[in-house]
Amino acid sequence: MALALPQPVSLFDREPGDGTARSGFEATEWSLKQELASRVRALNSLLMPGSTDPAPASSEAAATLTTLAETSQRTTRVASAFRSLFGARGESRDALFEWLAKTAAPEEVLQVALADYSEKGNADRLDLAARLLSEMGRDAWPTLDSLSTSGIAGQEVFVPMALDLPTEVRQRLLMNFARSANHETRWQVVRSLDRLDAATVKTLAAVLRKDADEDLAAAVATLAD
Repeated sequence: MALALPQPVSLFDREPGDGTARSGFEATEWSLKQELASRVRALNSLLMPGSTDPAPASSEAAATLTTLAETSQRTTRVASAFRSLFGARGESRDALFEWLAKTAAPEEVLQVALADYSEKGNADRLDLAARLLSEMGRDAWPTLDSLSTSGIAGQEVFVPMALDLPTEVRQRLLMNFARSANHETRWQVVRSLDRLDAATVKTLAAVLRKDADEDLAAAVATLAD
């Protein structure tokens, strides 16, 4: 028997009758539902009549769907805990922060923060995400790598945290930030040059001196010489 397929979901679906597009973290939840629907379609192809081994396929399908459902639930809890931090005080705030740092996936924290920032312009969300990613240590490095090449709005907030990472990781991230399509991110790298060793400054300056922003390029020449 084929698995029941969820209703098709679009990141730009609208609430029935209210005429407003969904946005923010809801989009993340819907993208998970889309992934779930895609997985169900793929798994149903294994469960169609004529399959030579339907039992293992059915077991695999159930396990996959359970994993996706648990991921969606955890992502929702992460979003709730992240946003609750801004109204929490004292021990409650500390407990929420510790839970997020130990339980949330780095990409989940970043998704929630960027969604809030995109929707409302809350830069404090990005500051908190940077603190959490820093607390997560090396587990957050792949997420930071992806962020550093994205050029997304708000990316500049994460430049300072890169300065405290191990040399190899720091240099890779800063080089990506220096080449970012985000103008403010490149400026944030320039502002950070005085906190870096001479070799790193020289490497970054070679890129930033060629920036299309003449003021930025001039500032680099002043700081790097």
